[in-house]
Amino acid sequence: MTSISGGGTFWARQTEDSEVFYDKPHVWFKIWFFLIGRVHHSDRNNLKRGQCFMRYEWIQEKTKASRNEVDHCFRWLKKSQMLATAKATHGMVITILNYDYYQNLDNYKGDSKSETKATEKRQRSDNIHKNDKNDKNDKNTPLTPQVGNGTFEVFWKNYPKKIGKGSAQKSWTKLKSPTESLQLIIDALEWQKKSDQWVRDNGQYIPHPSTYLNQRRWEDEPGEKGRSGSNGPRLRDYLDDKGNYIGGKD
Repeated sequence: MTSISGGGTFWARQTEDSEVFYDKPHVWFKIWFFLIGRVHHSDRNNLKRGQCFMRYEWIQEKTKASRNEVDHCFRWLKKSQMLATAKATHGMVITILNYDYYQNLDNYKGDSKSETKATEKRQRSDNIHKNDKNDKNDKNTPLTPQVGNGTFEVFWKNYPKKIGKGSAQKSWTKLKSPTESLQLIIDALEWQKKSDQWVRDNGQYIPHPSTYLNQRRWEDEPGEKGRSGSNGPRLRDYLDDKGNYIGGKD
């Protein structure tokens, strides 16, 4: 096979859990991806590894972003300590912070053969214990994975942005009283789904599920559109008398 021209960059699998990927306007990640690919991988002339000369027009041409979108993205990237800029003649010099760390394969050790085998061994052991435990459960136990007696599945069924389910499950387990919080969340989602922020641009500003839970966004104050009583789903539509998930209305 022939070599791929232009070189390449490394992207961690955890990128999909980063805020710029899941919780910001879609074009922001395009801008970030473009910048990572444009900075130099080694020192060149007066520029260091992880730096490059850049103009707003070039970013706009490649990403189809407006100047305002590029400007807002840059402000957030700087605030998040992901990049720095310095004025230059007819443009600017961009520095990707922590470039050396993320573009060094030695820092990616999660896929080593030894660790993969160890993980597979732990998973086989866990599956054996789970199967033994499941044999003792009632045959009518629902097949849906249970997190907090199934309350998480109710949340997931009602939440409009189906992304990062694993992270959301971890956040759910951190709730002190998931059953008590669930109805509050469902009621809040009724007005939040109709809010201007969530409806705008096909819902791209809807928070990531784990972000919503971690920041307790169901406690946000509703706007005028959300002050009327909720006719949304109730817990009894999803849980049995013991609080276990039984499916529910779509």
